[in-house]
Amino acid sequence: MVDQGKPDRRTRKFSEVVPPKPPSTIRLTNRGVPPVRNLGPLEQLLGVWTGLGTGWNMIALPFHNAPAPPAGFKFRVLMNQYSEELTFTFVDDDVPNRGLLRPGQTDFAQFVVTVDYQQKIAQVFAEDRPDSGGLAGQNGLPIHHEPGLWLYEKNRRSQDDQIKGDVV
Repeated sequence: MVDQGKPDRRTRKFSEVVPPKPPSTIRLTNRGVPPVRNLGPLEQLLGVWTGLGTGWNMIALPFHNAPAPPAGFKFRVLMNQYSEELTFTFVDDDVPNRGLLRPGQTDFAQFVVTVDYQQKIAQVFAEDRPDSGGLAGQNGLPIHHEPGLWLYEKNRRSQDDQIKGDVV
């Protein structure tokens, strides 16, 4: 069904698509969380970072309902613009962890800083070709969520590890 006054999306070409512009007053920012001591390089990440309408993605997806070639395609190309939010939260400091026994050293404990992250991505605009009849999804559709941890080993550096194969 076509809304009155709006062109039918199914007949447009990619060259005719004008994606919505993100608000000009909002930029990628860190809302500023007070830093926790001794986080090393992870200290700069703490807070909430947002990019509104700044991401682009293009992917080929199977197109199961398409007519057989040469009349149709086995894949469709999905292009979407997205907004992203990354949240970095301090979890713990000086977490003891057993590490590798290094040649000439008796202390193999690692002390780790832990920072949790959550990444959320929501679609701003999407279109696919050939048109799939709505499989591209609606604006605002959540399309990715990723949780995880970043670890920073405080008391060891890669140059401390002089491991060369099986040589001790």
